[in-house]
Amino acid sequence: EIEKKPPEFTEDDCYATLALNREDNPTESQIRRAYFKVAAQYHPDKNPDPSARDIFEQAAKAYEFLTSPAARHAAGPDPHHLFLMLKAQSILYTRYPEVFEPYKYAGYPMLLSTIELENKDSALFSKELPLLPRACELVYHTVNCSPLNAEELRRAG
Repeated sequence: EIEKKPPEFTEDDCYATLALNREDNPTESQIRRAYFKVAAQYHPDKNPDPSARDIFEQAAKAYEFLTSPAARHAAGPDPHHLFLMLKAQSILYTRYPEVFEPYKYAGYPMLLSTIELENKDSALFSKELPLLPRACELVYHTVNCSPLNAEELRRAG
């Protein structure tokens, strides 16, 4: 979750790439027709211009972005989702330490990445869902649960 990247385009960029007007609120079939028109014009096999490949690839990405709800709403890591995952893992390690004792926690690289990103964030103390306390709590519970985790944490960071 922490490594999710925000979309490369905005909706306006996508509409401009496909030569559509956003205010017209184009349907999916209109978007598809605009994509095919741009793709036919700039396809690398039909257009020898070196920039044609880039335009063709941008049109494909714009089409995917505008027609895929998942691509449209993938706005990077979801803090609420991260918060819930960290809290759930903390609860599990708190309630069932004997179950987890023989195992190493596999998520230290991501956990340490979360801690580093949160630590560098200038809005750390004004966030609705601060992740740093939850991440630190999870580190504590995993290390407290098993000595294997202390060694793994030392190696990871």
